[in-house]
Amino acid sequence: MKKNSLTFHWNLLTCSFIFISFFVSSFDSLKSEDIRLYDNSRVFGMIESFSNNTLKVRLPNGELKELPLEEIVEASFRGRIPTLIQSGTQEFIFLTGSRLRGEIIRNRGDKLEIKCHAAGQIVIGLDALQGFISLPKVGFAGRNASDMIKRKKVSHSSFVDWVYDKRGSVYLGALSQLKRQSLVVDLDSRLQNVTIPIHYLAGVRLANAERKAVSQKGKNIRVRLNTRDGSRIDGKLKSVNNGRFTLAPDWEPDSDLIISRDEITLLQVLGGRVQDLTLIEPVDVVEKTILTPPQPYRYNTSCKGGLLSINNRVYPRGIGMHANAKLSFDIGGTYKKLKADIGIASSMKKRGSVVFKVKGDGRELYKSPILKGGIAPHPIEVDIKGVKRLEIIAENAGDLDLGDMANWGSVRVIR
Repeated sequence: MKKNSLTFHWNLLTCSFIFISFFVSSFDSLKSEDIRLYDNSRVFGMIESFSNNTLKVRLPNGELKELPLEEIVEASFRGRIPTLIQSGTQEFIFLTGSRLRGEIIRNRGDKLEIKCHAAGQIVIGLDALQGFISLPKVGFAGRNASDMIKRKKVSHSSFVDWVYDKRGSVYLGALSQLKRQSLVVDLDSRLQNVTIPIHYLAGVRLANAERKAVSQKGKNIRVRLNTRDGSRIDGKLKSVNNGRFTLAPDWEPDSDLIISRDEITLLQVLGGRVQDLTLIEPVDVVEKTILTPPQPYRYNTSCKGGLLSINNRVYPRGIGMHANAKLSFDIGGTYKKLKADIGIASSMKKRGSVVFKVKGDGRELYKSPILKGGIAPHPIEVDIKGVKRLEIIAENAGDLDLGDMANWGSVRVIR
């Protein structure tokens, strides 16, 4: 009887050990990375280190695999749960394109202390920012603040800050004090100041004259880290050690920003062998509809915000435009081909007719036939060797512009 009892307990202990080992390994696999390469192959593993522009990845079988950064398109970090937006959170929009979410602590002159979930407590220069938006962004005031921050030129003096509250009021002046619970604006026209509680704030556009020049990024390979709190940080990856990614952010290349691996949801390579155009901000946008209300371009959705699809084929990445529209990109003359599937958004059914064009440094490189709604995606491959300024264009086919929702599915440039 005692022997049977010992055998039972031993078997139970063995089963428990196997179960725990399986659980731990399963948990590790859930937290591993899914790395997509330029040739659409995939590698699954955990990023352990980085040196000489090469990621070292621990595979499930224990082997260490080296992956040159330029051959990677993106790495998805599995098992990450998004953080909730807390009251008082702002989204700080940098001139370089990064977006960092956090709470204002205080300003000391032109330096702003913020606390963010992704990077902890850091200091940023106000001259590195376009502005910031209160989250969650809601209603007309939120949209208006967001649109004004993106606008390159404004009608008032370039030395004036624009402050929007959630009632739609606009204050023109100079930000003199920023705190966790409020900010103070010295009004330009009234020679007085006004205090705005943070929970009434919609957004702030900082004065153009105070912005520092954005340095050219050149041909260096960089990364974009997307984090659980919704931040998007661009910069040069310097090291990976003990689960900590050290980045030289574009807005302050001489500084170090440390992000925990557990905070990262997606790593995207900028300037690699394959570059999604959706990871590049256009340097110029021209959009002019005829009968249709204005419908600005969007990344990874149609211009109306629906699925990016052509004849019911859905694309996770791409650009949705509405004729007539032109987007211009600086690509530095380092890419050889542009590839995409083009066509009319599925939601238009058989409506819509668009001519798609690609230009390079002012020269027309490609012109599509008239593409109408309800037809299959039209794949294109365009020679862009040596092109520095790339333009993608959607034009109506001469029959006004009703239903002319032009989608560029999986649009990318290739070295």
